[in-house]
Amino acid sequence: MTSSEEGWRQHFPTHDFEERDIVLREYDTASRAVEADERVFLHATNIALVVAAGVGALVVGSLDTVLERLGGLFPEPVTLGVIVAITAVYSLVTLLYFSDRQKGIVFAARKMVVLRRMLGLSYGRIGLVLPNWRAEGANQPFAIRLFPGWMTYVCYPFWIVAGFSAVIVFVLGSALLDFLPVTLRGELPPWTIGLVLAGVWFSILGLVYRRGLFDEHETYVLQLAKGVGALLRLKLVEDFEYIFYRATLGRYEADRHDVDLDSLRKMAVFVEDGTFYRHRGVSARGLARAALALVGQRTRSGGSTITQQLARSLFIEDQTKIVRRKIVELILAFWLEQIASKREILDLYLVSVRFANGVYGVLDAMRYFFGGVKAKLTKGRAFFVIERVSNVRGRVLGHRIRQTLDRAVRAGTLTMDDVQEIVGIYSEMLQQGRLVEDV
Repeated sequence: MTSSEEGWRQHFPTHDFEERDIVLREYDTASRAVEADERVFLHATNIALVVAAGVGALVVGSLDTVLERLGGLFPEPVTLGVIVAITAVYSLVTLLYFSDRQKGIVFAARKMVVLRRMLGLSYGRIGLVLPNWRAEGANQPFAIRLFPGWMTYVCYPFWIVAGFSAVIVFVLGSALLDFLPVTLRGELPPWTIGLVLAGVWFSILGLVYRRGLFDEHETYVLQLAKGVGALLRLKLVEDFEYIFYRATLGRYEADRHDVDLDSLRKMAVFVEDGTFYRHRGVSARGLARAALALVGQRTRSGGSTITQQLARSLFIEDQTKIVRRKIVELILAFWLEQIASKREILDLYLVSVRFANGVYGVLDAMRYFFGGVKAKLTKGRAFFVIERVSNVRGRVLGHRIRQTLDRAVRAGTLTMDDVQEIVGIYSEMLQQGRLVEDV
């Protein structure tokens, strides 16, 4: 099977198949799974509503009767504590069940999209008839979100269960506090403390439910970065999972070409981030350099770690707001260090960052500068490629290059033969017009 659509092979590297009937059967199975799971989700939501309403009414409206009936068996504080504990366990288990059920629906729906595209069916780039976030209308799997928003049907079970649970905690918590001496609970009335406890418990349930609907690379740190970005009005990419997926495919593409990235990894660490293996995404020294540059105390230079550069390249769309961008960039760097190893971060960096205007990733950089993908680069070429990172205007900054070469020779990273090769490469690129001398 072939397709002229740009990016087809990259999006779906397993698109080749011989038996269409197998794919159709898989699609039918996934479709049935989505239909069944959505039906179960709806029924479970209705059951949760009925249980919450019934138990809530029983506890709130008949609390005195319940305590009187059980008073002969247990002291009132114990009875209240047991009811609160049962409510808490029920709430947590129910929310985890709903989040798992939603995951099953979304993964089956994403599978349908992939299979549909494998069969050659596309609804086009713009969802004019069907919304592009629906399984029926999405052209790429990650358009179907595990968590589409707090006010969507996915969160109806949360509002029902968490609301019911918070009311129980408020009513029974306030009653429990009546049994505590004033010296322990303070001068505040029990209902005030009960209200605070109910709010805290509601927030905890929200965090638990949201955590249950995290995608593969989502964490609370990523949620913090998104929140800060929204607060600062800094535009980030819409779908982090999809961008991470595309960058990972870039790594696979390098492997497919048998490109040895080892020399580039070593050179990237030496030139761009000497403390890469010692920090957790952010360098204190780099931050100090960046701060001095912002206040004009030194020329602007590389204050970002490799992890920060990767976060900026992949996930931040608005590059003009430097201070705001730096704040979000730092948070995203911590997130990347959480979800990926140092080796993965380096490889993602090499296949994603900009090496010239419109040239992203080392494979395109090789094609642009050397006329084709090279399986193994010499140290000289590796140095040249890494030195070009983010140099949008293609300028040759002679003073900075000489400083870096001197440092590399002193450190034993490069030999004088390597330096001669590097000088030759720059001369060749200047002659070809791919670079311009800085004036």
